[in-house]
Amino acid sequence: MISFKEIVRGALTRTAPAAFLGFAALVASSPLTRSRVSVTRVGFLIVAALSVAAGSALALALLRSRLRDDAAVAGRRAVITGLAALALGLTARAFLVFGNPLGDYSLMFASGMLVGSAMFSPWIRASREPSGIIDAEPSMSSRDSR
Repeated sequence: MISFKEIVRGALTRTAPAAFLGFAALVASSPLTRSRVSVTRVGFLIVAALSVAAGSALALALLRSRLRDDAAVAGRRAVITGLAALALGLTARAFLVFGNPLGDYSLMFASGMLVGSAMFSPWIRASREPSGIIDAEPSMSSRDSR
């Protein structure tokens, strides 16, 4: 089973930096915002990146008992999670307008949860084998008796 320590390590060393660098690249590439970089804006970017990482970590913590050991939650997939959650959060923010930063942080948290659970969904194992399934095809012995 994947440990909480590994989930937190992936969120803090992979997901949050990827989201922050993605934010920074967007700010640096835009001529409108490049000249208006302030301490408040950098603080917002840091907290938004941590919100993405927290959402992803919570999703993985909830799925932890069902994740296979080869999920590698502290690897490349965590970086992709941070960048994809950033893209989803900014796309959703274009359609939703919040009057305060708390709404933006909540949106980034939710996008982190959604992308984190979607990114690692192929590594979710079934909790148990289905039981009580009736075979739809007749067995060989019943076909031979006809």
